Parts: sequence; C-alpha cells; structure tokens
Amino acid sequence: MFNRLTNLIQNCLRMKVDRPKVKTEDRHRPSYKKRRLCRILAILIVIFALLIWSLPYVASTTAVRKIVEKTVDFIIFGHIKIDEISLRWTEPCRISGIKVHDTSGREILQINSVICSQGLWQILTSPNDFGKIKISNPKINLYMSKDGEISLIHTFSRLKPSKKPISKLIGRIELINGTIYLHRYDGKVYCMQGIDGEFDLKIPNQASGRISWASATAYDLTIDRSEIGFRYHDKRIDIPLSVIPASGGKFRIAGIVDMHSATPMLQINRPLRLMENVPINVDFGNDFISRIIAVFYNVDRLTGRVSLMVSDLLLPIGKEILHTGKGQGRLILKDVKVQTSGLLSELIKLGGAVPQGLTSMKISDLDFKINNGKVYYDDLSIITANVFEMRFSGWVGFDDRIDMRVSLPVIPRELERLLAKASSGRVLDKAGLGMISEIWGTVPVLGKRMTEIRIVGTRSEPRLALSEILKPLFKPAVPIPSIPLLR
Repeated sequence: MFNRLTNLIQNCLRMKVDRPKVKTEDRHRPSYKKRRLCRILAILIVIFALLIWSLPYVASTTAVRKIVEKTVDFIIFGHIKIDEISLRWTEPCRISGIKVHDTSGREILQINSVICSQGLWQILTSPNDFGKIKISNPKINLYMSKDGEISLIHTFSRLKPSKKPISKLIGRIELINGTIYLHRYDGKVYCMQGIDGEFDLKIPNQASGRISWASATAYDLTIDRSEIGFRYHDKRIDIPLSVIPASGGKFRIAGIVDMHSATPMLQINRPLRLMENVPINVDFGNDFISRIIAVFYNVDRLTGRVSLMVSDLLLPIGKEILHTGKGQGRLILKDVKVQTSGLLSELIKLGGAVPQGLTSMKISDLDFKINNGKVYYDDLSIITANVFEMRFSGWVGFDDRIDMRVSLPVIPRELERLLAKASSGRVLDKAGLGMISEIWGTVPVLGKRMTEIRIVGTRSEPRLALSEILKPLFKPAVPIPSIPLLR
C-alpha cells in the first residue's frame, strides 16, 4: 500500500515537471523564428544603409560622370567635360575641371571648381537653401560673330526658361578671380581680369550683390579697378551710380532694370552722363558712334573724345529693341580727326574736296531722340578742315537701317563720277536722260548752293536716292532707282 502511494506521488510530481517543459519548448519555437527574422531585417537595413552611405561615392565614379556629361550635352548646343565630381553626405560637395565647348569646338567656359558648402543630405532635405556656392577661377570666352551673335549665349539657348514662378531659393554665390575674353569677328580681343563677386539671394523676393574687376582693356581703353553693386526687389534691379575710369575719361552706370514684363526694360529717368571725355577709335566708332552718326562707320582712322548724356530712357533688353524703346540724349564729340573712307569719303568728294590723311573735323553737339527702335536727329553740322560743311538729319535704326538727308555743295563732275562708278550710266539711260554731262547746262543749281541728298539702306551698304535729286530738276518720265554709294 505504501509503495502504491509512493508511486502515485512520484507520478504526479513527474507530471507537474513534464508539463512546464512542454510549454517551454512550445514557447521557444516562435521566439526563435522572430530572432531569425530580426537578424535578416537587421542585415537588410545594414546593406541598405551601406548603399545609401556609398551613394555619393558611386555618383562620383567615372561611369556616372560620363552619364552626367551626356545628359548635359543633350540639353545644350555643344559639349561639356567634367574632371571630377565629389559628393559627400555631410561634407561640402565639389565639381572640378568644368569645360564647355560650342558646336565649333571652341572652349567657351572653363571653371576650376564649384564648391557647395552644404552636404548632399542638407541639399536633399533643404533644397531651397543651397548654403554658399564658391566658383573659383572661371574663364569665359565670348566669340562674337559679325551679326552680333555671342557663342556662349547660343550654346545655352537650347535651355528653355521655365514659365512657372521662381520658387523660394536662399543662398550665397561667391565668384573668385574670374576672366572674360571677348573675341571679335575681326580678330581683336578685349579682356576683363580679376573678376570677383558676391551675391546674396533670397529669391523670389530679393537679392543683392556686387561685382568688381582688377583691370580691363577694350577699344584700346585702359579701365582701372571698378565695382558695380545691385539690389533686386519687387521684380526690379536697382543699380546705384558707379563710376568707371577709362584712359582719362569716365563711364557712369546707374538705372533700373524692370522685370515685370517678359522682356526686361532698362530705365534711366534722371539725366545721366554715361560717358565723359572717353577716347575713341575706329572700333568704337563702328560699334557705337556710327549707330547715331552713320557716316562714321568703317572709316580708316578715328581719334578724339566723346561724351554722352541720356535721360528718360526706356529700352528693352532683347531683340525688341529693334522696334520699341524711347529716350533722349546729347552726343558731344571733341578734337575729332578722321582718315575718311566709305560713305563719309564719298560725301566729301561730292563737294570737291580730296581728303588725305587724318583730317580735323568740327562736329556740332547733337541732340537726339530714341523712338521705336530708331535714333532721330534734326540738325548735325560736320565741318571738314574748317572749309567744307555738311548738315545731316534723319534716323539710324538699331537694326542698322538708315534714312537720312545731307545738305552739301555738290560739284557736278563729282556727282557724274559717282553715278558712273555706281551704275556705268545705265541709271540715267533708263530714265531717258542720256549722259548727265550733255544736259548739265540746264542744271544751274548744282554746285552753286547746298543740295540735299537722301541716303537710305544700311550703315554698311548705303544707297543714294538719286531720284530725289534729279526729279525736281529734270522730271524724268520713268522712275529712277536708288544706287549704291559704295562698291
């Protein structure tokens, strides 16, 4: 009996001990699966973290750099070459050795390095704040064709500006030791060196900055160290008065660039002396003075000094300038000496003078108005060697067209020479007049008083409106065409 009781107790104890053991094993099985799943997730997270961490290094490889170059090539007219892309999550990002070539293979842009103070993580998480971007040693080559097209502008013209409003953008751009070369179609090169700039941006509301240069050469002018500042607000760029010394003369810059319309407008409301006693030469005469006084285009030699004052100026910055804009001003030329050729030479010869070498000219101060893409004036006097006077009126367009009248004492034989040179007598034959020398006796006014001649065409290809000289005198039965003055 005792033995049975003992066995029963042992069996009960054995049962109590076995049951928890079974439960413990059942409990351990799902716990093991969870631990295994956690290990796998942890490994995946580590791998993903490593991939994310290594992403900047992958993006800096040669293969990715080539992809970036091909992508940029697709959106510009030209080719870009990048030596190195260095991206970091928390350290500054850097692009080095940037070179851009136009479709002709000419290098138009070179930058040693572009450094962004923000790391890649900051750029991705705060895209509106790019921190500070430092552009070191940029070199820009501007190749200008005869029609005025600039290669750099053409290369990036494939990029279409967004029509959406400018999004919020905050940051600072620093430009260090830049250089700009302007290569003209005629082989002349102008240069600006030691360019530094600082630009603080809070787009779209405001921005401010300055740009300076150590030295520059243009039109044989030596331009000393200068600085220009600006402030952008309310879609306007305000440029305070800045004085730029140039070979004993001065340039002045001031005004407002209004950007409310699609085409920015330059405004100079108060009288401003843009130029004061600035030396001039042939290139300066071709590019600037002849756009007001067309006869100074393409002369052989030109010296003197120019001053220019403008007021109430409103000019579009773009191709719209060819047919819009307004303003007024005064052009003053002093100590002018010219070795004539082209249109000016032909006009002087009509008066019987034979210009040789550098000839002094006395030029009256010229008041002009700008309206709808043209520069108008009523009375300009040019006296050559204190003897021969010409008086001009008319207009010169920003598109190079001209329509002006000049009054001068015409010598009959010189007019006949010009007609023979330009048309070999065919113009008069078509008009039924025969040779002008045969009927010259019936034209007593020529050579005895000022004769008004109309000149049309362009600055480079002026034409003599012959009919306006001959019609009042001969009344020919058929129209007389205008003839080229220069051949």
